[in-house]
Amino acid sequence: MAGWRGGGELAEVALGLQPANPMALAMAAAGLGLAESLYGWRTSDPAVIALALNRAREALRAWNRSDMLHAAHAGLHLYGLRQWADARAAANRSLQVNPDYNMGLWMLAATETFDGQPLHGLELADRAVDIEPRDPYVHLYRRVGAYACMAMDRHAEAAQRFLETDQMAPDLAPNLIGLATALHFSGDMAGAQRTVLRLREVEPSLTPDEVGLLPDRDGRLSERMRLALRQAWLA
Repeated sequence: MAGWRGGGELAEVALGLQPANPMALAMAAAGLGLAESLYGWRTSDPAVIALALNRAREALRAWNRSDMLHAAHAGLHLYGLRQWADARAAANRSLQVNPDYNMGLWMLAATETFDGQPLHGLELADRAVDIEPRDPYVHLYRRVGAYACMAMDRHAEAAQRFLETDQMAPDLAPNLIGLATALHFSGDMAGAQRTVLRLREVEPSLTPDEVGLLPDRDGRLSERMRLALRQAWLA
């Protein structure tokens, strides 16, 4: 998370020198607004989201043909504001600029998954992974596919995908939370408990009740994951 957020903080420094620089605005929007949602485990600060959205809108006025910026804008609408229609529209604009843009596919995959269309979300997430398997952010794309499997009650497959995600980017709290809950629901209680022990080493201050909710529209996936994490935690 430090690297992603650090990019946003550096972009803010750059904006102090060039306030209208569209690349700095885009990097500030993505780095500041999405770091906690993608790499952390708490709910993002509303003030940070508001600043990130302002940066994104400023950048879009100057740079409306950026696939990256539209994808970041989609992420802010989805994770920051829980605005699924706006997130979908922004992700689709990213793909209109570049139909094979893996980050645009990822954000559309996340929107579909959390808006009740997990099968389509899974297909999009796998396509994002397949476009460039060596992309440094491929673990984020695969994580969305794991959430999609969880939403469809394909728990063993979700556990395997979370395991692969953890191997790609070890010791990230969201990956471990997902792995622990998927193992719990697939019946591997010992594996879930081992994963919780790792999670507590990585984030000693974490408690199950502090885990931020996913942007799933009906709340079912978030609540089921929180319940499973709590049960594995106390076992």
